[in-house]
Amino acid sequence: MAFRRRGLIAALASALWLAAGAGRSADPPELRLATTTSLRDSGLLGEILPAFTTRTGIRVKVIASEGGAGLELARRGEADLVISHDPDSEEKLLEEGVLVARRPFAESFSGTDPVRRNLYSVLLVPPDRFQPGRIRAAEARALFVYLVEPATLERIGRFRAGAGPPLFHPLP
Repeated sequence: MAFRRRGLIAALASALWLAAGAGRSADPPELRLATTTSLRDSGLLGEILPAFTTRTGIRVKVIASEGGAGLELARRGEADLVISHDPDSEEKLLEEGVLVARRPFAESFSGTDPVRRNLYSVLLVPPDRFQPGRIRAAEARALFVYLVEPATLERIGRFRAGAGPPLFHPLP
């Protein structure tokens, strides 16, 4: 009888232990956002991404690189979204189906030359390119929408590094 009682207690304790662990959420999902080093270094993403994480619980890992490397990450399936300023390469990847959506995001001017400007676009990879069990396409789409919604664009227009003029101008 004592043996059965100990077995029952052990089974109940195991069930409670498993139930307590099952209630915990796994690590929150993490989106991989490929972008340029200049955009990362500007501080703009540090200004706008925390509000997205607070709202959704989805973390955003920023992967910054030079030139078109961010677009190449999307091609290899190593980025969920891309912020780029290379319209010709973006168009090519849209035609190939590597990317499925593009939305103008912001523009910045190079130094004091108003002719030299970078036009940034947010680009989304297609749903079938997401790795199962890592992130869902709906979570990536939520960041895509957040980055181009009016409240975020307004924050982009107010963003300044120090006391200077706005670094970026949001695009409608």
